[in-house]
Amino acid sequence: MNTRSRTRSGSAAPPAPIAIKKKTSTNVGVRSKAKAPAASAAAAAASASTAEEVKTVTVPTDAVEASKGKADTAAAKKAEAGAKKADAAAAAKKAEAGAKKADAAAANVTEAAAKKADSAAVKKAEKKAPAAAAVAAPENGAGASAGSTKKSGLSVGDDFPAMKLLADDGKEVDLGAVLQERGLVLFMYPKANTPGCTKQACGFRDNTAELVAAGFAVYGMSADTPTAQTSWKAKHNLAYPLLCDRDLALVKAIGAFKPPKNIKRSHVVVAKGGKVLDVRVMIGPEDSFKEAVKFVKGLDKGE
Repeated sequence: MNTRSRTRSGSAAPPAPIAIKKKTSTNVGVRSKAKAPAASAAAAAASASTAEEVKTVTVPTDAVEASKGKADTAAAKKAEAGAKKADAAAAAKKAEAGAKKADAAAANVTEAAAKKADSAAVKKAEKKAPAAAAVAAPENGAGASAGSTKKSGLSVGDDFPAMKLLADDGKEVDLGAVLQERGLVLFMYPKANTPGCTKQACGFRDNTAELVAAGFAVYGMSADTPTAQTSWKAKHNLAYPLLCDRDLALVKAIGAFKPPKNIKRSHVVVAKGGKVLDVRVMIGPEDSFKEAVKFVKGLDKGE
């Protein structure tokens, strides 16, 4: 056997030939088409992932704080506006209540002033228009004569009654004789040694010198006993005589009688000679001496 024959017979069969495919445009296109769906799917997945990331992006802390601050500011402004509105409503109610209270107070003041004015008018009318009483005078038993009016008390221009009365020292005082020499300021009071009467008497005491200098004698008068008058006079250093009209005769003539057995606080100013210049019945303790002094001063000025 020759060598070539052994070699073929003693060795393994040669490998099968490998087919090699050439890249052609057709193959490339097919392969690209095969890869395109996969690429599209990947792109879609990437897009979805990006969208998800966009949705879940964390807002920065500064933006959150700014938003929160803005919300707080808005809430604060709203609360402040609400508080102002509440304050305004409360102030309006308070003002309304104050106005009602002021109106009520003004009404009370007006009512009080009206009552005071009415009272003053009544007193003035009582002083200027003496009460009249109808007097029936039977004549010879044949019925009554026509009724006539009679004044109750003195009026300006009347003659002062020339009566004689006991003074606090027990001596008799003739007022007719006093009026022959000088004018007279006579004040009357309900009861000695009482607060109002003491105030009135001390007021005249403090102005006695001025009244005497103007030509008027000063006397006080009540229905008290000489003893009561004396102790009161000494207690307060009263510098003028105090007359005791025990039966209230002169008090009634003047028009200062108050039933059943009392005296209306009053005073009368009489000119020298006996003509009544001024009569003030039902007057306050302080007003009594002030008005008397004022009237006398006015005489010097020709008022």
